[in-house]
Amino acid sequence: MFSKRQIGVIGGILCGSGYVICGFFVDTVWQLFLAFTISGVGFGLIGMPSFLIFQEHFEEDFATFTSCVSVFEYAAVALMPPVLQYFKTTYGFNNALVLFGALSWHLVAGCTAFRVPGRKKERHRNNKHQPTSEIIAGNTIPFESKVIDKVEQVKSVFQKYSSLFSSLVAHQKFRYFLLLEGIGFFLFTSWALFLVTTGTALGLSEERAVYLSTAGGIGGFLGKLLAIFLCYINKMNAYTSCLIPLSIIGICMLASTFTTDFYVLCGLTLWSGVSFGVHSTGVFSLLPSMVCTKHLKQAVAIDFTLNGVAVQLGGIVSGMMTGAFGSSLYVFRFDAFLCFLSLPLAVLWAFDDNPTQECNL
Repeated sequence: MFSKRQIGVIGGILCGSGYVICGFFVDTVWQLFLAFTISGVGFGLIGMPSFLIFQEHFEEDFATFTSCVSVFEYAAVALMPPVLQYFKTTYGFNNALVLFGALSWHLVAGCTAFRVPGRKKERHRNNKHQPTSEIIAGNTIPFESKVIDKVEQVKSVFQKYSSLFSSLVAHQKFRYFLLLEGIGFFLFTSWALFLVTTGTALGLSEERAVYLSTAGGIGGFLGKLLAIFLCYINKMNAYTSCLIPLSIIGICMLASTFTTDFYVLCGLTLWSGVSFGVHSTGVFSLLPSMVCTKHLKQAVAIDFTLNGVAVQLGGIVSGMMTGAFGSSLYVFRFDAFLCFLSLPLAVLWAFDDNPTQECNL
């Protein structure tokens, strides 16, 4: 119904608008919630068309190039706090949010520049009304019946809406992929939110616990670089993207709850960051190979939606667990258990050799 450019432009407008609303109108927590929801919807709308347009430009080398792009996430995260602090110091808090929202509107220009490579613009064809009768040898055969059986009605409705998830039916690999990526997003959110809190629960001062976040960030950057290399040599697969990284994450998170040595914790956090960097980039780069070309758009929509839900659950479930048990150590132990529980899925994915190029659904 809408082109990638249209969806992206609308998303870009909403992204910046949420922050501008924060600067001008927000006085209560519910207004804040509404403003951030607007921005969140905007970022969600931009994600899918950006992924698809990038995949169309780099079909053969998608894995390598998307790994290179993912490195810049850390550059943006590092750059944003000082920029916002400069705006806040120079123009005040509210005006800083307005300026940041206006700066975010560069996404509108970026999405406007979306171009499909090497193809002419596809024009929408008007759907012609199909006649209810067909003419054979000059004789008109009337429509079979105006009364449709209830069973056929139900079957028709089921087929209509089940096709929205046909990629899950047609591609078994994709089902394993979705579960593993969803678990990965859940784990990363939980790990990132409660990393410093776990450090203080182990007896570190707040000043030293903050350096665990730094170690994790450095590890994530190194993991992204390693992912680029693995994609470049065509070695990114179920083992290197999921089985090995998730095993290391599980071991490191579990071990972190049984030591109070600052340097050991930094080392374990560093390796966790490396593994998260490889895992997130790896599964993201392999998505186009999980389904046939016909199901790619649908698969991306399902994947992005599931990832959004997993991120929300990662914070909510971990927060509830910390409140229930009184310590974030149990969060890390639960996450480690979840890592080990997901490993059989990676093995099943690795041994699934069904082709994805052909599909009858």
